[in-house]
This record gives sequence, structure tokens and C-alpha cells, in this order.
Amino acid sequence: MSNELVHLPANVKLYQFKDDSLTCKAFTHTQKPINVLLIENNNLREVYSKILYDGKIWHVHKNHYRKVETC
Repeated sequence: MSNELVHLPANVKLYQFKDDSLTCKAFTHTQKPINVLLIENNNLREVYSKILYDGKIWHVHKNHYRKVETC
């Protein structure tokens, strides 16, 4: 699953990492539930996925989002 919409609930932590390591260079959290674009599902030791949020690339823990179902 990549290049698909996923749903993030409110108060989910998002991270930006240095050079594909787990060293955090920035973090934020979602203010409200939101749908974002999943860019890469198999990333950073298969724990985090890469998403597009607020015009920037972020990483989110794989347990903190779900696929948006379409009809």
C-alpha cells in the first residue's frame, strides 16, 4: 500500500528523521483527524511509514493510521 489516502486520528505524533535513521530532527502532532497521502509503506525498519502532511514529508508509526476505504 503506497500512494493511497490514509486516515490519521487527532493527536498522532509525526516525525522527521535525519538521513533515514531514527534520529529525530523535528516532530509535530495532528490537531484533528485528517486524511493524508501515504508515500512509502515499507520504511525505517518497517516501523514507520512516510506520509505527506502539510506540504512536507513526515513519518508516522504504522499502528497510528488506517487506509481510507472507497466505495
